[in-house]
Amino acid sequence: MKERIKKAGVVYAAVVATGIAAAAVIKITGRGIPCIFRLITGLKCPGCGNTTAVLALLELDFMGAFAANLLFFPEFAYIAWAALCYTLEYVKTGKKQLMPKPEWLNWCFLGVLVLWTVVRNIIKI
Repeated sequence: MKERIKKAGVVYAAVVATGIAAAAVIKITGRGIPCIFRLITGLKCPGCGNTTAVLALLELDFMGAFAANLLFFPEFAYIAWAALCYTLEYVKTGKKQLMPKPEWLNWCFLGVLVLWTVVRNIIKI
């Protein structure tokens, strides 16, 4: 179990370090990774604006983060919850289960993402 805790810690540290490096590169160059969905379709995906929201949060600009993507905070909360569930399951049992329980919550959140994508493209936000 201690070995699994170490592995999980390394993964989280790598994710944080990558995020910090990406934020620094974006701040220095002013350019981020373009949204493939938007490039192909011309429509915003449910995550469009999340990079801007994260950069705003790094400056403690909560309204700027909210303005960048209205669904950013629920998306962030869901991803944090899923990562926590995945990590706890892995540390306890060694199993790598991608979809956290309860499964209905995953489907509900997927429905919210689809609905958000449709709504934000219809009313152009």
